[in-house]
Amino acid sequence: MSNDQGLTPLSRTPGGTRVTDEQNPMPRVDGDQDESIVNSHTPGAPESGFDPTPEDAVVEADHSAWMRPAVGENVRTSEVVGALAPETPDTEVLDEEPIDVFDEAAPLLPDEADEAEADASDPMLAAAGLGARAAQNRDEESGADLQPTPQRAEAPAAGGWKKWLPWIAAALVLAVVAFALVLQQTRKPVVVITPTPTPSVSKPPAVVDGDLMTPRDAELIAKGQGWTAVETLQKLTPTSHRLYCQNSTTGQPNATQTKQRTLSTKSSLPLVARHQIDNFATTADAGQAYKLRATNMAKCDDVPTYLLSASSVTGVGDEAMLMTVVFEDTIPEYHTLLLARTGTTVHGYDVTQSKKAMGPTPVVQAAASTINRQCARSTGACAKQPKVAATTLPSSGTPGWLNISDLPRVSPGAGLWSVTDVSNVTTKGSQCENMSLASVAGPTKREQRTYLMTQDNAAPQTFGVDVVAMTFKDAKAADSFAGTLRGNLSKCSDRQETAKLSEAATARGKAGQTPITATTLLVQQSMGGAETARFRTAVVTVDNKVLYLVNNPSASYDLGGAKMGQIAVRAGERATQAE
Repeated sequence: MSNDQGLTPLSRTPGGTRVTDEQNPMPRVDGDQDESIVNSHTPGAPESGFDPTPEDAVVEADHSAWMRPAVGENVRTSEVVGALAPETPDTEVLDEEPIDVFDEAAPLLPDEADEAEADASDPMLAAAGLGARAAQNRDEESGADLQPTPQRAEAPAAGGWKKWLPWIAAALVLAVVAFALVLQQTRKPVVVITPTPTPSVSKPPAVVDGDLMTPRDAELIAKGQGWTAVETLQKLTPTSHRLYCQNSTTGQPNATQTKQRTLSTKSSLPLVARHQIDNFATTADAGQAYKLRATNMAKCDDVPTYLLSASSVTGVGDEAMLMTVVFEDTIPEYHTLLLARTGTTVHGYDVTQSKKAMGPTPVVQAAASTINRQCARSTGACAKQPKVAATTLPSSGTPGWLNISDLPRVSPGAGLWSVTDVSNVTTKGSQCENMSLASVAGPTKREQRTYLMTQDNAAPQTFGVDVVAMTFKDAKAADSFAGTLRGNLSKCSDRQETAKLSEAATARGKAGQTPITATTLLVQQSMGGAETARFRTAVVTVDNKVLYLVNNPSASYDLGGAKMGQIAVRAGERATQAE
């Protein structure tokens, strides 16, 4: 070991050579020596345990720093490196500096390297660990074992080594306690760094009361009518007024927010406007809710309802649709209904008045004003340049066929339409067709469905409408067949003296770009005496299909020619929606 710490090399003595181990610089004895142990301490004597004579006094270094607690299984609890008694006066005196008992050049075992690295951050723990390993190295290194001193070599007295067990146990306990105290005093406190919390930005609600329609918005529907808000709801209950044609909520996802406001006027022709907003957790949920509500509106089975018309709406939110319907009560209620979705919200509008329906454009303008206040918070499209155009009613019920809301009532406030399943053709017609509809050549497919009036005491027992749908190979074949059927009906009185024809009319319409033509006719057949059978007929052509409708009115219970024409055109619209 180098002399960096100012240590004086040990010299030879007559009684033996005192040497230092290269890795363990502790004094040891070469050769046999007869050293005596002095147990008494004289005042001022060093704490080495020796009582030197004045002429050969040796000042021993304080080796208490070599007392190390046990580290590992193979290290003794503590190792006392005592000083050997000098024999000659020329023994060198050791310096009073702490002695490094660990040679930095000695390689570390893997476990020792880990321990040294772990202790490097704590100087006191590092020193304790290095000292313990140094003691272990002295035991394991060849030639480094200390010869036992005479005191240790003495055989124990009577009773054997077992009497020392209490002392050994006490020493172990003291060593453990001492180690724990040193560790507690030298261990650095754990510093816990608490991250500064990021300030949370509260997200505004997607819907607030201010998003609902206001009297100012309602002025766009009808000016100068004295609009006032009469009710604002934060949730809907079973007794709450609902948007018309939206009684069913089956399958719809739950809304996270719901608000509804009702406004009315004080004019002689009362107007009511209802606006409902539902916000959903995701855009997908809102889209699903919109789709189901659009289906409810399309069929509108709020009895008794008659579907009047539909309009396409663009430039209002992400998607929108508009329909006009009438609740056929004693005093009819006309409803203009708008459904729109923007992002995660679905808006519903219902503008109601009696005697006539409110036009679609004013309702869309008022809705656009409300949507533009709310669209940003629901991450959806706003209302920009709204456009409204008449269109075909959306598909509903059984594709290709009328649904019960396509048929109007005859008696105000009474009557309910029912419908049979699709079946083979069985109708007898008006007896003026001059052909058997069930077997006539030409159609590639023919089916029938019958609609019957119920719950109206004024209606004949079998009052209803038979609808026969015939499909042809192409539109030309369909037009040819329809021309033959019309001709047969119009010449019925020439063939039958009992037949009387009247109220011939033509109604036209469109299903998208497909034209619809319907010719109607009232046929009266004398049954003898005062009894007369009446039939309203309609022949409809649309693309490659021909529809034939037969209704059986009485003298006092009759749909009338205009309504029969409307039903015929509607049947043509539905025929284009067949799957």
